[in-house]
This record gives sequence, structure tokens and C-alpha cells, in this order.
Amino acid sequence: VDKYNTYRVDEYGLVNGTENMMAEISTRGPIACTVAVTEAFENYDGTGIFRDTTGAKSLDHSISLVGYGT
Repeated sequence: VDKYNTYRVDEYGLVNGTENMMAEISTRGPIACTVAVTEAFENYDGTGIFRDTTGAKSLDHSISLVGYGT
């Protein structure tokens, strides 16, 4: 490739809690986070909003959150 785009991170930090995450998405756009992917999550069929009830804490996948609400 002779020419390619370069992207840089302007800032980063830690955001905890639902309200703070919603405010960050609303103000600056998508945020990255990690989630524990359980068997139930792997079998999710895309119907409705997935809610994990296992309490799993082994963070093993990174995702982008682009919005919130129903």
C-alpha cells in the first residue's frame, strides 16, 4: 500500500456506571468496553435486549457501545 490512513487517539480514560457511560456516548460518541462472554451470550438469537444474569466477571471480549435505550 503506497498511501494509507493514520488514526490517533486524542484522549482516553475510565468510565464507570450506566449514567456516566450514557453521558460519554452522548457527548463524544462510541466508547469501547470489555464484556464477559457467557454461553448464554454466545447463544443469543438477537431478539430483544440481552441481559446477563450469571454475574460472570471474566472479561474476554472488547466491544464498542454506540448507543443506549430501547
